[in-house]
Amino acid sequence: MQLFLPDSMRLNAYNWEVYKIAILALCHTNHLHEHLERQAPAGGPCVHEDALRKWGEDDELCKVLIVLNIQPELLARACKIREAYHSRDRSAAYLWELMNGCEGYFAGHMCKRCCREVC
Repeated sequence: MQLFLPDSMRLNAYNWEVYKIAILALCHTNHLHEHLERQAPAGGPCVHEDALRKWGEDDELCKVLIVLNIQPELLARACKIREAYHSRDRSAAYLWELMNGCEGYFAGHMCKRCCREVC
């Protein structure tokens, strides 16, 4: 499994749309796309324990794909994104929703706008 996107596709201050499409493709290719949309597996409380464990492992992997593909200088300013990544209580879907909510603020002022409002 490939974890890293090419440098030109890793999120920086100017390429949100390219990054977004690349992450969607990477998650789809690795059968993780449902983790971007749902916080828990389908089936509710009747889901088997092994399926829940697999979901949790895959959800953590999806979070890794999202965060490892953010340029370090941008990630350093993204406090709420780092917190969501490190939290076992936050899903990949939550992290992806957070990322999408900051969409307009990656261009050089994420900390000024996104972190002040979202963090």
